[in-house]
Amino acid sequence: MTSSARSPRSIASLYCLKALAALLVVVIHGPLPVYRAEVNSLASVAVPLFFMITGYFLYDEDDGRFMERLRASVGKLLPIMLITQAVYSVLPHGGFPQGRSLDFYIKWLLTGINHNNVHLWYLHSLLWVLLLLWLLCRLGWRRLLPYTLLFIPLHYWLAGLVYTDSSSPYWQSIAGYLWRYTFATALPFVSLGYLLRLYPLGQGWRWCFLMAIPCYLLSVCCLRVDYPTLVAIAKPLLFVGFTLALFTWSLHYRSLGAGGPIAYIGQHLSANVYYWHILVQYALSKTLNYAHYLNWGIIYTFVLSCLLAWGLQRMQRAIRVQILR
Repeated sequence: MTSSARSPRSIASLYCLKALAALLVVVIHGPLPVYRAEVNSLASVAVPLFFMITGYFLYDEDDGRFMERLRASVGKLLPIMLITQAVYSVLPHGGFPQGRSLDFYIKWLLTGINHNNVHLWYLHSLLWVLLLLWLLCRLGWRRLLPYTLLFIPLHYWLAGLVYTDSSSPYWQSIAGYLWRYTFATALPFVSLGYLLRLYPLGQGWRWCFLMAIPCYLLSVCCLRVDYPTLVAIAKPLLFVGFTLALFTWSLHYRSLGAGGPIAYIGQHLSANVYYWHILVQYALSKTLNYAHYLNWGIIYTFVLSCLLAWGLQRMQRAIRVQILR
């Protein structure tokens, strides 16, 4: 990593991108009176962007330093997983899941998903990917990472053309969850961020990927009903192009947003916005009347989640213990 890449100004645009991704995650899980399917399709770039940013900063040419970064990341991740799982497991609307089936507990352990914390799959998938990358590096197989990108279209094509029944094992089994969340999402997008650090793209490629954005919008908003097979085939390629456009243009304008509030949210608050926005959303849903919550819940959730994240940051600084970050 060059010295300029280490400076906060040089990555301010990626902090802004993290703030955008945090907002989009809130949008996905928040109330929305209209266009839910279209909005979810557009906002689904959020978590892949988080994974790409992680992969980008994990890269190191030296195997020893790379493995040390992976070990350090796992060490930071484990206490966050334990704390978030503990809090969400006792939410009043579900209570601690006693008496559930063995499959439920295995799924919870492997994927992080139970009745209250469906969004925490991100942490579990990231953990498995970090461990897998460590193993690949230990075996000298880092060269295999580009091939993991094939898992993205494979998942989309299976989901859109083969396993269209939501009750099938592809959607409901533990293996299905691990495949979709960890191997078809986390691993390839972490690898993609890693590869972009290793092989920076030129301006021509940035313009090429930018063209994928209107094509993706057209496919998910206008063509998906009349041309479902065409959209199912093209969507994964356009989706990857969409995320690449956002990411590569952010890298091109590294100082964008430096010193501003959006970069601050992305750098210091976005992780805790992700962890705790479901908790804030639950509290709002019990406090506001339904119509008001439906129309304004997303804005309230994001603002209050940022305030909660800011409070957690201040508290951790005061006690000089940084766990939730």
